[in-house]
Amino acid sequence: MLTSNLYSYKGSINGKIVDTLLADVKRILLSEISDKQMFRKAYGVCVECVENMNRHEEIICADFSEDNSLSINKQNGTLLLTTQNWVNEEVKDKLEKSLAELRLSKHECIKQLRLDQLKHGKFSDKGGANIGMLDVFLNAHSISYEFEENKKGFFYYKLKAELTI
Repeated sequence: MLTSNLYSYKGSINGKIVDTLLADVKRILLSEISDKQMFRKAYGVCVECVENMNRHEEIICADFSEDNSLSINKQNGTLLLTTQNWVNEEVKDKLEKSLAELRLSKHECIKQLRLDQLKHGKFSDKGGANIGMLDVFLNAHSISYEFEENKKGFFYYKLKAELTI
């Protein structure tokens, strides 16, 4: 199977870098995906994953900020999105719980959770509607994740999402 790298980034993340990354990703996805609905799904997953990296960046120590990474690859009609970043134990525990629950949920259940969150949910401390990861699970056909601990109590969080394009 031939895999082609469409985009790679490694380094620190902040609002300005997020804007640049997403502009680059949008341009690349537009050139790779002709179906507008599929483009919106793929771009939405990329946006959520990159914004999550930015959220996590605020809570880690500067020693690890250069280890954030984003890669987008294409393999036989599948878009492979991988993000990697450091998180503290509190964030790791929350992510692990949420991701495990979503992984076990059926597609229709996730759709209903999303709808309920939009209708009745509370906004996060940062003003979000808390539906981003629900959208990732609704639009990707495969999601995997792992956490690797380092000696300073932080965890390297790796998220992989696969989308059929």
